[in-house]
Order: sequence, then C-alpha cells, then structure tokens
Amino acid sequence: MKKMIVNAARLLTMSALMAVTGCSSDNDPSPAPADGSLIRGNDISGYAEITAEESMKENQLHITRSGSWKLYLIDQTDRADFDRILLAGSGTGSFSMGNDSYQRYCLEWDDESRTVLAPRKLPIQGQDNFRDLGDYRTRDGKIVKWGKVLRSGNLENLTAGDLSYLATVPLTTVVDFRYVGEGGEDRLSETVNHHLIMPISPGNLTTEEEIFRILLSGDQEGVKQYMMDINESLALDYQETYRDFFNT
Repeated sequence: MKKMIVNAARLLTMSALMAVTGCSSDNDPSPAPADGSLIRGNDISGYAEITAEESMKENQLHITRSGSWKLYLIDQTDRADFDRILLAGSGTGSFSMGNDSYQRYCLEWDDESRTVLAPRKLPIQGQDNFRDLGDYRTRDGKIVKWGKVLRSGNLENLTAGDLSYLATVPLTTVVDFRYVGEGGEDRLSETVNHHLIMPISPGNLTTEEEIFRILLSGDQEGVKQYMMDINESLALDYQETYRDFFNT
C-alpha cells in the first residue's frame, strides 16, 4: 500500500477507516529465528513508546519495563543496521534523541525479541490530531505497519515546518473523507502526488441542531446510542467508498 494520510474533519469519521486499514499489513509477530527481522519473538510493543515534541527537535524513547534493551534506526527501505546501536540500557526511563524528521525505530529486548516503534502523535503544530495508525493488531494476528497510514483533521493551518516534516515520512497521498462543503484549502507537502476526494457523511444521521441537543443534554444513553449509530453507519453505509479507496 502507498504511504498516505487520511484527512477527516472529525474523529467520528475515522472510526471505520481504522477498522478497514487494520487488515492491510504483512508483519508477523510470531516467533522467528535470529535474523534481520524487525518484528520477531514475543510481543514487546508494550514495553516502550516513542513520543515527539511539537518543537520537532526531539524524539523521546520511554522504556516502561525493566530489562536489557537496544534501539536501532530503521531506514526508508525498511531495514535496520543491527551493527550500529543507537541507544542501549538495562532499565526503565526516558531517553532523548534529537530528530527533526519522521523516524521509525527497532527495539530489541534481552531475549532477542524485536518490535518497531514510532511516534503515535506526530509533532505537527498546525493540526493537533495528527496520528500514525501503525501497530494496530488485526484479527488474524498481523500488524499495521508504522508510517503507512496517517490520520488528521483539517490541513489548512500547517506550517512550513509541518510540511517539511511530513515530506520526511514521506507523505505521498491524501485521501479526504470530509463531506462536500466541510473542507477548506489544504496545505500539502511537496511529496504529495495524489489528492483524492472521497466524501462520506455519517454526521447526516441527524440534523446539526439535534446533534448538539444530544451532546449537551447530559443524556449518557442517548450519546452512547448516537455514537453507536454513527459507527454502524461508517462501517456499513460507505463500503463502496472504502472499496474505491483501496483499489486506487
């Protein structure tokens, strides 16, 4: 699959897409012999996380479980140089790594298990809900690759620094699921060569006034039912649009 960003104005719009994209990876976390695999052995994805500061000057590694570990950089060809250790340690803590570009890492634990890490929330100053959808598990035990599918809200306020950062992913395709009239004029990085408009309208289940009435009423059951209806609509009513999305 091409690297892409899914541009949607609401988190609700993304619910179905996350379920659909969850079927699209070929990483296998099952045990494997000692080799150059980026993911192998036990699932250690919960042992650590990477965060990125909005200043775009620093990534941080947070180790949350005791044990000996090593960290390696992954290049654009999905390979890590296991002869060159970026960081190593034997306990929990946070570790700074200066970086002004999108970067993935391979974490190796003391039992030789490995996993891939990357920032979940990207350090984008002009859009505060810009996330990588990597590392989600599928029903058949596979994993969505980091850096392949991103999600965001409106892209109108991206800064020059944001655009430079997204070019290092590199971001190549934007798919816009906002309904007609909802979107503005997006700012795109120079690496984008596909901009697809595929509107869906789950918010049209009720009028705008009715939506606000439900959300402000304090009716928890009503809000819960509304959310369930929205997510059911996302999964069932726009399958043709999602089919076109994957076939593009």
